[in-house]
Amino acid sequence: GLGYSGVNFQWTATDENPYNYTIELQGSGTVTGPTSWSSGIPIVYNVPEGFSIGEYFYTINFTDDYGYFITETVKLTIQDIEDPIITDAPSDIAVELGYTSVNLQWNATDDNPNTYTIELQGSGIVAGPTAWFSGVAVNYGIPNGFPLGEYYYIINYTDDYKNFIIDTIKFTVGDSVNPVITDAPEDYSCFSGYTDISLFWIATDAHPATYTVALQGSGIVAGPTSWTSGNNVSYTIPEGLSVGEHLFTINFSDLAGNF
Repeated sequence: GLGYSGVNFQWTATDENPYNYTIELQGSGTVTGPTSWSSGIPIVYNVPEGFSIGEYFYTINFTDDYGYFITETVKLTIQDIEDPIITDAPSDIAVELGYTSVNLQWNATDDNPNTYTIELQGSGIVAGPTAWFSGVAVNYGIPNGFPLGEYYYIINYTDDYKNFIIDTIKFTVGDSVNPVITDAPEDYSCFSGYTDISLFWIATDAHPATYTVALQGSGIVAGPTSWTSGNNVSYTIPEGLSVGEHLFTINFSDLAGNF
């Protein structure tokens, strides 16, 4: 791999009349010798550090006193097997419904950066493939307007040699604001035999869902029914309730379950 150290080649040859050997690096010429050798004694060659990615061919040539020789070639391959390293990544993010200007930022390093992509799980790639540079931040602005829910963004950094690394962050759009009741009826008294008595409420919320009306001791007597922010909700009290106190409770809820 790139950044190697301590690499060596070893050959052993035999001959009754050894003379010398040379080691050649193809394209560069002789790198060792001519040097005398001894039959049956290993020849060790330490490969210099710092070669770039590629293939290198070393050829050893053993000769004897009478000009006879033999060669052997070995291939040294330097490759990049290191994945990019993410040095900075956003934490999971939670925002309120109606958010704006949410930005994600990552930073990664690699000796041979290539491209990155950003994927929104369930929707596919939303950015890239785009070139990236080692140590230079990648920024992505999340579009405004996502509805309530959890969203997963996945960045994938690759290098020139198909090594890669990914990072996933969760983006949560929530709503922690309860509906607000802006108008409500006061307690009401009437005589037995009453008719046509209605209660009216008005509530507001950015994302209204449903309301129910409950009569204490009897449970829900109206709904769940959808409601509209700022509009009247009415409930007509059934005729014939007995003499006494009757408690009606309205419950406005929104899409996030706030009430």
